Amino acid sequence: MRDTAVAVRSSADGEQSILVLTLDISRHDDLWVGACLELGTAAYAPTLEELRDELQEAVLLQLNEVERLGFIDQYLQEHSVAVAQLPQARHAQERWGFMAVGV
Repeated sequence: MRDTAVAVRSSADGEQSILVLTLDISRHDDLWVGACLELGTAAYAPTLEELRDELQEAVLLQLNEVERLGFIDQYLQEHSVAVAQLPQARHAQERWGFMAVGV
């Protein structure tokens, strides 16, 4: 099954960016396995809910670390991930997070 995740980045100056990512999820024996197709990040868990949480956490760790290392723009371009800019937010934190999307 395919799922969509929307990652949101808020910077200290209030600027926000979003990434729409595709999650490929399947069940193998007693485990759920998933991967973010754009970034290649993968995870597994015993339940679908736990898998979604684990996969989102892995993607956020990846995005935040690449951001911390200073080459997020190049990294996203190399992985063909489009970044959309949103209007400025009032109370922004400089990091990546996920927003809820209906599935």
